[in-house]
Amino acid sequence: MALTADNPVESLAQAVYTALAVDLLPNDQGRRPYQGDINCYHFQQTWGSTALGFGGMGGSAITQAYTTVIVCKQQAVVYFGGRKAYRVDQMNQNFADDLKNHRMASCKRAAERYTEEQLTEV
Repeated sequence: MALTADNPVESLAQAVYTALAVDLLPNDQGRRPYQGDINCYHFQQTWGSTALGFGGMGGSAITQAYTTVIVCKQQAVVYFGGRKAYRVDQMNQNFADDLKNHRMASCKRAAERYTEEQLTEV
C-alpha cells in the first residue's frame, strides 16, 4: 500500500520511524535517539498545490496533508505527508512560532525563516 499524504496514521508512523532510524543526528556519545528522546507534533496543513511544501511540479489544487515535526533537543525534522522536507539543527524563534501556529514553512521558505546554514534539505 502506498503512503498517502492525507492518512494521519501512515504519515505519523513513517515520520517517526525515519527520524529515529535515519534523519535525527546521534547525540554527543554517538547514540541514536530513541522514542523517549523525542517530541512529536502532528497536524494538518493546507498547501497551494499537490506538491505540498516541496515545491516543483504539482497540480494547482488546494491540498491538505499532515505535517509532522519530530523534535530532539534543539534539532527538528519536518515531514510533509510522511516524507522528509528538511532538518533544522538549531531551532530559532521563527521555527518555534511556526510550530505553535501549526504552519511550517515550505522547503524553499524554510531556508529564509530558519537560517539557511542550519538546514539540511532533502
